[in-house]
Amino acid sequence: MPDAWSALSVGQALKTTAGCSPCSDAVTEDGLQWSWLDLDEHSDEYARYFLSRGVRREQFVAMMAHTSARAVAALLGLMKIGATPVMISPALNREQVAYELALAQAGVVIPFCSEAQARIPEGVTVLPDALPEQDGVSDRQLAEACDGTDPRRSGIVLFTSGTSNRPKAVFLSQAQLLGNARMHQGFMHITPEDRIVAALPIEHILGLIITVLLPLVSGAAMCICAGRHTSAVLNTIQRERCTVLCGVPSMFHTIVSRLTIGSWDISSLRIGLTGGAPCSRELFARIEERLGILLISTLGQTETTGGFTRYDPLETAEDRRTSVGVPSPFVEVAIRNARGERMPPDTDGEIPPGISMPGMRARYARRKTEAGFAANNRHQKGCALRHYSQRRADCRGCRHRAAGASDGR
Repeated sequence: MPDAWSALSVGQALKTTAGCSPCSDAVTEDGLQWSWLDLDEHSDEYARYFLSRGVRREQFVAMMAHTSARAVAALLGLMKIGATPVMISPALNREQVAYELALAQAGVVIPFCSEAQARIPEGVTVLPDALPEQDGVSDRQLAEACDGTDPRRSGIVLFTSGTSNRPKAVFLSQAQLLGNARMHQGFMHITPEDRIVAALPIEHILGLIITVLLPLVSGAAMCICAGRHTSAVLNTIQRERCTVLCGVPSMFHTIVSRLTIGSWDISSLRIGLTGGAPCSRELFARIEERLGILLISTLGQTETTGGFTRYDPLETAEDRRTSVGVPSPFVEVAIRNARGERMPPDTDGEIPPGISMPGMRARYARRKTEAGFAANNRHQKGCALRHYSQRRADCRGCRHRAAGASDGR
């Protein structure tokens, strides 16, 4: 991440973009249109509201929300004052919500939809998402709260389930998140002219990075879909002339299938990114050919901040369809056997990335299927993964050395 951005908090990054492109589109949603200046001001309103309700720096505050302009503004407002949003899916049942709240030690919840309100367990403080007319927080108090945010200490908590039944909580600092977004801006060549489809939930790492923070650091627009149905995604692409589409493989499969029975103009799309699950060679090829885009994938987004493998868009189609790419910049990835010994090229093994997750512990693994770096240092699809999330990072496998991402060393 460039030096000019390495010390910025999310709030400072938002004000930088709002200052450079105040009138450019930041968010569009079902007739609503906010500029970057609008988004900055709306997030300030939420920041004032949270301060007036006693929310403080590094406090864990759960958010249960579908992707919306209001939810994005509230999320940025929490991060501005250095609070730690805990992203919980509104689709979870009451027992699952209670488990994730306890895991993250979050005693405050902000529900942004009616179904979320009904699933909050007893004994938890609920903050309504409606903003009061008067909050009693001065400009000076807001500025002091925002200026005191340390991007290496403040962050966000996401949940990842891997192949087990129980989710694991992963803490990612603001510095790590912005570093991730800047990395994607570079290899996806995102500019202020791009318009990014916001179809994934913001509690998903791809929804958070690609559809919220990537626009924030690049000045591109986030175009929020009116619902998560395939037709809503395609309508958004057509109406907003979107250029970037991000989704899990199943989402891309559904979109490609729907295009065979409907008529949408998606010619504005130029690039797509997929992750979160394996994408077969056949599906990868079908997505590129049917949508007319260059598709890239990434691996390990949640657990390693920026993904420990990725593609260069200039790679050949065969390389992009048969592997999950090369190690990300400033990331060291080692293939090791069950005894922790480094494996030579063209042999099977596992990838044990070292992850730092302050205040939480978890360890999990998935059964080995096929793994290893080939002689060209390319990680093959179908890999076996072992993730460690501890107070102190286990650095046997992956050491993330990107600027602003020291928590993962």
